[in-house]
Amino acid sequence: MAERKQLKIEEVNWTKREDVMDTFPSYIREQFALARAKNVSRSVDISPFDLKAPFSSEYLIKDAHLNLEPNKRHVLVGEAGTGKSTLFEALAGGTIKGFPLHLHVYHCQEIELTEERANFSVLQTVVRSHEYRNILLDCKREIQKCLSADPPPPEADVTALKENDEFIDMQLTKINSAGAELRASQMLKVLGFDEVGQTKPTSSLSGGLRMRVALCAAFFVQPDLLLLDEPTNHLDFPSVLCLENRLRGYGKSFLLVCHDRDLLNNVCTSVIMLEEKKIKYFNMGFAEFEKKRARDDKKYAEDCDKFMNRNRNLDFSSPLAREKASSKNGLTTSRPGKRCWLASSPSPRPSPSPRRRAPTAPLSPLERCP
Repeated sequence: MAERKQLKIEEVNWTKREDVMDTFPSYIREQFALARAKNVSRSVDISPFDLKAPFSSEYLIKDAHLNLEPNKRHVLVGEAGTGKSTLFEALAGGTIKGFPLHLHVYHCQEIELTEERANFSVLQTVVRSHEYRNILLDCKREIQKCLSADPPPPEADVTALKENDEFIDMQLTKINSAGAELRASQMLKVLGFDEVGQTKPTSSLSGGLRMRVALCAAFFVQPDLLLLDEPTNHLDFPSVLCLENRLRGYGKSFLLVCHDRDLLNNVCTSVIMLEEKKIKYFNMGFAEFEKKRARDDKKYAEDCDKFMNRNRNLDFSSPLAREKASSKNGLTTSRPGKRCWLASSPSPRPSPSPRRRAPTAPLSPLERCP
């Protein structure tokens, strides 16, 4: 069944409940559709999962498993170019095939100063960041206009309008719309905005202060999955502590990219690593993850040393020596189960018709095959 498009305010017949609900964000409409379903999961479980680089056919992630458990505090790690930012954009943009439609994803970014928001105060910017609340208030305003129209609408329409008005009031109560400004004001005070600061236009703020407003807006919205990409940039120490407290008390899930180790150690309960076009999961805190990686790296280095020492001075009559000599002469020896994954250089590519080439110089002892 095709998904119904989100209606604009001017397209709505306010006497029809279906039209009213079609103004809601897509994740809210999906939640209403699943209202009577049992055991609705809030986890993300997609396999296989592929992710391409923007404007490219190259895969950043290939045949992986994307698994985001609910109510977990994830940190996303990986070297530059492994796809962290691209993954964030795909999650926030809703472009991932199979992603649960009933989950609300919010990407915390620096406040964009659009023409509409140019004159918003700091407090208004935070309160107006809640898309669903904005739509509900717009719906209520339009329904009230219809009820107070002159001449009045027919009696049947009045009844339908009043029922829809009550329905909107119920949804506003569920999200505690009446206390929205108070909640936003309290969040801003913790981040250093007093009553005077909250009335200033957001456009007059520096980049660092705008980032504080953006963080406040993200926690005010309370999405199912909050995406935070380097949120400590431009923050002073008290603001970082405030962010840490908010993250530790966050009741839903977040995915965090950050270079502040103290913050990661104190807030994260799960580590997701992008490596070699795969996604690896570690059900542990960040400090324990770093210790595990250090142990693994040490073991890898030791195995490399053992491999190099074993192949440095070979017995000329040993199988390894014969294999090495064959390799130098342009031949490859197939030895199932004996290929070492630690070798840094790729194995030689076999020629279409392998032939032993006649040597042009006397063979060294190592090159003589018994």
